Amino acid sequence: MFKERFNKLCAEKGMSPNAVCSLMGLSNSAYSKWTENSIPRATVLVKLSEFFGVSVAYLKGEEEEREPAAATLDMSDLSAQEQTLIKLFRETTEEGRLEMISAFMTIKNDIEKKNTGENTAFVG
Repeated sequence: MFKERFNKLCAEKGMSPNAVCSLMGLSNSAYSKWTENSIPRATVLVKLSEFFGVSVAYLKGEEEEREPAAATLDMSDLSAQEQTLIKLFRETTEEGRLEMISAFMTIKNDIEKKNTGENTAFVG
């Protein structure tokens, strides 16, 4: 049931299962290993559920109802910068979207490291 739901959610996002796996930092063979009796570990299930906006129980086939997810985005609550990013994201290809997400994740991690002082040099 997991793999069936995963495939359906990928299709709804307009992304291939392998592209989603890559985005999540999973190996190329991860997707092919998932069967009825073999599903991702709990940490991966949580990441996937957050990515797709559904519950882990829904992903695993334990329940039929998805957690409520925003079907449409109310752009009026977003800043001009947020609206621009969403517009650019929606206008590009799947490959472009993956590159954008990867770039944003790198930038976010760099900012977090900077803010926590991980990149500060020791001055003695």
